[in-house]
Amino acid sequence: MKFKMECEVQCNTLIKEEIQITNEERTYIFYPNEEGLISKIAIISPVIEPAKFYSSLKPANEPGITELNLKFDKELYESAVKEFQELESLMALELNMKNIRWDSPTYELIFDTEDEARNTGIISWHEEDENEEYLVEVSRETLEDLIKRKHKLASIIIPLSFYREGTIEAYAKKYINAFFNFYFILEGMYGRGKSKNYEVENQFKNSVRLRDITQIVINERINKNRWQHHRINEMLKRRNKTLSVDSLLELIVRTRGELHHFTDNPNRPQGTPFTHKEFRSIASVTGAIALFTILFKIVDINTGNS
Repeated sequence: MKFKMECEVQCNTLIKEEIQITNEERTYIFYPNEEGLISKIAIISPVIEPAKFYSSLKPANEPGITELNLKFDKELYESAVKEFQELESLMALELNMKNIRWDSPTYELIFDTEDEARNTGIISWHEEDENEEYLVEVSRETLEDLIKRKHKLASIIIPLSFYREGTIEAYAKKYINAFFNFYFILEGMYGRGKSKNYEVENQFKNSVRLRDITQIVINERINKNRWQHHRINEMLKRRNKTLSVDSLLELIVRTRGELHHFTDNPNRPQGTPFTHKEFRSIASVTGAIALFTILFKIVDINTGNS
């Protein structure tokens, strides 16, 4: 059995035809599009333990719903992702590569025998994007109202611009970048010009509104989507903390400080261009707090309480 991981590519790298290269036990395939630019890259790896790949269907708790149980070799998967990351960095340096979408690959199992196919079940699958863009239809009346209100909201245009940038980065799965943009909104609204971590933490904790918003986000986002936000609890546990308003505000401030530094230590969790996904949850939570902050501020402006 072989495991094939294929990723879409953005680049300005021309090849005359499909290129296939075998190095050690892995095969690398470079696919051109109609213009001759590399559009996809695949890596095919031998599967040493086929038993680690299998799928099954079982009834879910709700009537008429079927649950998919999909298992794969995590170590093999991570080694393939690392290969794509290495290719991306080297090709960016030498071959005008923009990026390889190793965060959204397609997988395929290639079988050597019929027994392998029967025992495994699903033979291909794709990691869908977690964020979906959508269309908004707008009327003339809505646009007229927006223009009339625009001058009243001038004081929050910069926070709104940070929120826009953060949302764009989140759609692009650049969660570290998204986190920074959302954090700047909180720092600007509640930090009172402080810069040291402990000072910012104190300002955050002393804000009644920020505490109330944080509690709402804990209740409505984290507690209701525990699996999606399990990494928040992991980050708190590493700091000997449990989930609360104070500990979450501390985590947000300290994450910002940690992400501003880099040490070449593979054993230490930190932000790099390859670890955006690890900060998806903290970015999402910080973004939710930032959004509530902006919405409450808009209410203040509209009611004359700003």
